[in-house]
Amino acid sequence: MTSTETEHPKTGLLGQWSAPTLMIMGVIAIPALLALLFNSFSAPDDAAFVRMAFAAVAGQTIAIVTVVGLFVSRIVTRSRPSEIITYAAIAVAVIVGAVSIIAGASDVLLQRLDLL
Repeated sequence: MTSTETEHPKTGLLGQWSAPTLMIMGVIAIPALLALLFNSFSAPDDAAFVRMAFAAVAGQTIAIVTVVGLFVSRIVTRSRPSEIITYAAIAVAVIVGAVSIIAGASDVLLQRLDLL
C-alpha cells in the first residue's frame, strides 16, 4: 500500500490575511468604525464626550498594536532588511500620529467637560 501525504497550506504568522490587508483594517478601518459607532449624532452630553474620547483612544491603540505586530512579524519571519526597515518606518509614523490623536482627544475632552 502506498500512503499519500496531504500538504497543509502554509499560513505563517499572519494566518490567511496579508500584511497590507491587516494594515488597512487595523490602522484605518477599525479606528474609523469605532469613531462612527460611538459618535453622538444628536446634542452630546458629558457621557457622549467621554464615549467619543475613549473610542478615539481605543482605535489608535488598535492601530499601534497592528503596526507593532506587523513589524515584529517581519522580524520573526526573517524578511529582507529593506522590508523590515519599511515596516519600521511605517510603525514609527503610525505611532507618532496615534499618540498625537490620543493627546488631542484628551485635550478636546477636557475642553468640552470644562475642566481646563
